[in-house]
Amino acid sequence: MNHPLRVAAADYKVAQLAAAARLGLRVPPTLVTNDLDEARQFITAHQEVIFKTLRWTPYERDGVRMTTWAEPLTVDDLDETVGAAPKTRPKRPR
Repeated sequence: MNHPLRVAAADYKVAQLAAAARLGLRVPPTLVTNDLDEARQFITAHQEVIFKTLRWTPYERDGVRMTTWAEPLTVDDLDETVGAAPKTRPKRPR
């Protein structure tokens, strides 16, 4: 059985993407932000964009329990609630 902290670390999509890139896998252009203008610029530049949660998040859709989702996203879908999302910070050199 895995330690709970290891399970939580493995569930974090930003770390998953970084590990995939280090292993040579193709990773699509990705943005993690809470900046509305930055999100709009990204969508404008890439046209077809999906939104995914950073971590496992239980929710219900039409009374059916779900565990994650990916939704198409347009500039018109964005509003100030983007500011509620976390923003990752680049690691500082040691």
